[in-house]
Parts: sequence; structure tokens; C-alpha cells
Amino acid sequence: MVFMTSCQKELEVFPRCFSVSETKQVFFSPGNLQYNGTTKKYSFAPAQTDVIGASNQYISNTYAGSIDLFGWGTGDNPMKSSTVGTDYATFVDWGSKMDEPGWRTLTFEEWNYLIQKRPNANKLYGSCAIVNSMGVKDYGMVLLPDLWDCDTIEVSFSSDYLKHQYDFDLWKKMERAGAVFLPTAGDRMGNRMATSSVGNEGRYWSSTPITDGCAHYIGFGDFVNEESDGTLRSHGRSVRLVKDITSPSQIPAAK
Repeated sequence: MVFMTSCQKELEVFPRCFSVSETKQVFFSPGNLQYNGTTKKYSFAPAQTDVIGASNQYISNTYAGSIDLFGWGTGDNPMKSSTVGTDYATFVDWGSKMDEPGWRTLTFEEWNYLIQKRPNANKLYGSCAIVNSMGVKDYGMVLLPDLWDCDTIEVSFSSDYLKHQYDFDLWKKMERAGAVFLPTAGDRMGNRMATSSVGNEGRYWSSTPITDGCAHYIGFGDFVNEESDGTLRSHGRSVRLVKDITSPSQIPAAK
């Protein structure tokens, strides 16, 4: 399929992929980024709904467990826990440290285009939703791909999680069609987790810096319209990587 953007440029639109500019599509990693202190390796969460939660407070260079909240640009030092924003002067993309090449972090401009500016953006972005997985309610944000062929399944901007709930079977159908879930993994500062942030708040890094030790991120949860906010780079926040797509052969098979 080909559609025309506002600048009348042709863009081939691939299934299960997401436009992040008028000329670029990406697909998302299968889960949030994690790092294990024993293996010294990055990996993706086993499921899109999975988060590590309170154990992120144990972050240190000697911690043998896993974390999924990172200071900004800490690809080469994921266990860094300084609370000083200016200590994170250089952005090292976590994707550059993955065993599989090509992964990267979205810029702030790309996040904004994805959520607010792509064709039919308002129908493809659900800011607060609940996925019921085997009796467990997982809170987060749902993003639908450009070519969404499940028209009867709707998402919308809302600060009310109860407005959009998807049972396990329905979510699996959505996932096979390319839906992305960004879970509310919480927020960390140093070795302290923000009170009640896990399950209530999602904050995801962009690669875009701001001066004075701050950087842009996108946020959702028990607050509204924080997509344009910046914050100290020392905050521990979630990372969801993407790959640029130029050919159908690059698209992962539907689950």
C-alpha cells in the first residue's frame, strides 16, 4: 500500500509497522529493554506486558539481577545510578549494544509524529489501557500500526484505564495484527523507586537531549498530556527500541 503525506511524498506502508516521519516506518521490539547484571547482556522482556518493577531499586555495578529502568543514554553503562543529570552528558544508544544490529531509540520528534501526526493518529493511539493476561491486569499504552485491519477494536486518548480493557484472547488477536503495548514500568531516581509508579505511570526515553542535564521523554498514566515533557537525564525510565524498515523481508513474522 502507498499513501500520500501532507508534503505529497509517496511512502510505502508495511503491515504491522509504524510511521515515525513522513518518509520512515519502524517496527518495535517485542518487549521493553532489560539488562542482566550476571550475563552483562541486554535482552527484551519475554512479553510486552512484562516489567521488573521494584527490583530496579537494587541497581548497582555489583547487582547480579535484571533492571528495565535506565538513566538517559546509558547504553555503555546501564547500571549507572547517579542522581545528577549532568553526569549523563553523552548519549550512547542502548540499541548499539544489542547482539543483533539495527536497533535504536526513537527521537522525540519521531515519538511525537507517531502519536500525534501520522495519518489517522488519533485512532491509532490509546494512552491508557488494561490488558487482562491470565487474570492479571497489566496497565499501559496501546499503539496500533499504520495498517490496522481490526476496525472493530478501538483505542483512544484517555486518562481512565477502565475505558479500554482487552481480555487475553482479544489482546493476542491485536498483538498478531501488530499492536504494541508499552507497560507502566514506573520511575526510578538513584536507587529509589517513585512511590506507586509501577502500574500507574509509563515514561519512555527518547534520544533527544535538552540542555542542563535534561532530555525528552514521552509519558502517560495518572496524568495527562506529558508527551512533550523533559526531565533530568538521571531518572531511570523505560526503553523500547525500534528498527527502521525498508523492505517487507525485515518485518518479523506475526506471532
